[in-house]
Amino acid sequence: MFAVRGIRRLSTTAPRKEYPTSFISHLRTQKLNVFNIGVAFLTLSLSSQMVSYKQRYEAVQGEKEQLSEKVEVLEKLVLDLGGKLPDDEALEKAKEAAKEAEAKALRDREEEAKALAALTGDDKKGKKSKLI
Repeated sequence: MFAVRGIRRLSTTAPRKEYPTSFISHLRTQKLNVFNIGVAFLTLSLSSQMVSYKQRYEAVQGEKEQLSEKVEVLEKLVLDLGGKLPDDEALEKAKEAAKEAEAKALRDREEEAKALAALTGDDKKGKKSKLI
C-alpha cells in the first residue's frame, strides 16, 4: 500500500525545474526587482574582477618564468667568462649595507625636517610675545 502511494506521488508531482547551467539562464527565471538586479550587477562585476585578476596573475607568472630563465642564462654566461657568482655571505653583506644606507637616509630626512621646523617655528611668534 505504501508503495502505491509513493508511485502515485511521483507520477502526480509537477516536473522540477531544471537547475540553471549559467548565470544568465538563472536570471531569466527570476523576478525583475531592484534586489535581483543589484545582485546580478554585483555578481557580474565580481566575476569580471576575478577574471581580470586571474589574467594579471597569469601574466605575472609568465614574466617571472621569463626572468628566471634570463637569470639562468646570465649566470651561465658569467661562469663561462671565468667569473664567480656571489655567495650567501656577499648577499647578506649587500642587504646589510642597503639597510644601513636606508636608515641613514631616513635619519637625514628627519634631521632636515626638524631643522626646517625649528626655523619656521621662530618666525611665528604670538601677539603676546610681541607685546612683552
